[in-house]
Amino acid sequence: MGSITDIPYPDRRFEVVTAIEVMEHIDNPLDAFREIHRVLKDEGMYVMSTPNNNRFFLTFWWFWEKSFGQEWHHTHLTTYTKRQWLEMIHKTGLFRIRKVVNYWGGINTIYQLEKI
Repeated sequence: MGSITDIPYPDRRFEVVTAIEVMEHIDNPLDAFREIHRVLKDEGMYVMSTPNNNRFFLTFWWFWEKSFGQEWHHTHLTTYTKRQWLEMIHKTGLFRIRKVVNYWGGINTIYQLEKI
């Protein structure tokens, strides 16, 4: 088992890196962005999906917990809205945003990013 903030591969190793429902489980997403950038080849692609911490998402999970009695909060170390993720990605200066797609009615978002 590895860490997304310390990937045991040399620089510019991969053409594509994916992190599906991972980023919300780490303390500092900026560290992950930097490490992913390091292992991507020039013009490589990073695809990630995250929960979209909006009102609909929070309402959905409130009903989930009431219906099934399961909590999810303890596993999500960071929660951001789609807008906050886009701002964070832009501020890193590491990736160009190629495509953003909502799914599950806006509960989750997929980001397709290209290494700059």
